[in-house]
Amino acid sequence: ETAVGDPRHDAALAARLAALSAAVRVPIVVGAAETEKFAATTTDGLSTGERDAWNSAYLVADGAVVGEPYRKRVLMPFGEYLPLRETLTWPAALVPDVVDVRAGDRDAGFEIASSTAPVRIATTICWESEFASLTRNAVVGGARVLVQLTNDAWFGATRAAAQHNLASVMRAVENGVPVVLASNTGPSQVIDRHGRVVARVEGFGRHGVAVAAVEIGAAGGTWYSRVGDVFSFACIAGAALGLGAARSRRAPACPSFSTTFAKESI
Repeated sequence: ETAVGDPRHDAALAARLAALSAAVRVPIVVGAAETEKFAATTTDGLSTGERDAWNSAYLVADGAVVGEPYRKRVLMPFGEYLPLRETLTWPAALVPDVVDVRAGDRDAGFEIASSTAPVRIATTICWESEFASLTRNAVVGGARVLVQLTNDAWFGATRAAAQHNLASVMRAVENGVPVVLASNTGPSQVIDRHGRVVARVEGFGRHGVAVAAVEIGAAGGTWYSRVGDVFSFACIAGAALGLGAARSRRAPACPSFSTTFAKESI
């Protein structure tokens, strides 16, 4: 995540990435801090003169940066933007100011060449892995591999980063797709479509490479990919109806102590 600057506006960086992809002979999905001057405009279409920024991912293949980037769609409040900035002044001692990042507006989708047919991959960035609908929609749209880019550096050497990775395990199981998870400070992992971690780089801040052969997901994903949380909602509805029916029934009246005592005395 945000491992490099903006390759579309830095020819030297784009050349370095292309050379790296050629050297290792594989396509690369790289996280980038994308900026564009004069992209911000007013409501009447005039430029504000400011820079727009996105948390993005680029595909590098065939000796070049390929196509349009994927731009993170679900931004982190207080990390990538301040909620209600226009109407509320947050106390500086409590909430440090941040540069507002703009959200992307299209699904994550890249195609990489293979020995048979092109394989479509989808990308999620940071905590987007927590939102099952993003991955589910991408898989229904044709993605058969998921790439997760994350920077959990602020967690430090705690278990929080590994806990964050568990969301990617869930996304793999739900949709039957493998997940290649690249973390800036670790742990990085390769997760197969059954949710098994088949390769990893452990530790905090360690250099390393996780390599594994995985089976790509089936086209269209799983039943869950297609119907989503219908089963969960049906369970909730069934439980609510059951509780309602139970409350509507009257429990049989219990005999009072005095009545019982009188009968036993007789």
